[in-house]
Amino acid sequence: MLIIDDDAILVFLLEKMIVNHGLDKNPLSFENGQFALDFLMQNVEVGHLYIIFLDINMPVLNGWMFLEELSNFGEPEQFHVYMFSSSTDQSDVKRAMKSNYTRDYLIKPITPNRIETIKKKFS
Repeated sequence: MLIIDDDAILVFLLEKMIVNHGLDKNPLSFENGQFALDFLMQNVEVGHLYIIFLDINMPVLNGWMFLEELSNFGEPEQFHVYMFSSSTDQSDVKRAMKSNYTRDYLIKPITPNRIETIKKKFS
């Protein structure tokens, strides 16, 4: 499981929720899309499912650019992306959901109930 966001406090809280709800024992976090993309390109395992929490607005490589780059080497069945943002703009929601990789669009802050709902999809 990967968390891609430049907000250290949000990453800390999200990591705690993920661990406490038993979704993953050791989620990996990256402060921008480029670091996450570099990691995936070097470490992706065929047949392994990757759940990715992806912020839209970040420096270096934002969420939109990350999705575009991911499509160059990954299959949508292997990467389940949950985009999140403080933006409630419907154009962002529609744009995010157009991607074959995006499973849902979450509005910050992400709540424990949302984590539990996501966990149930993979149980």
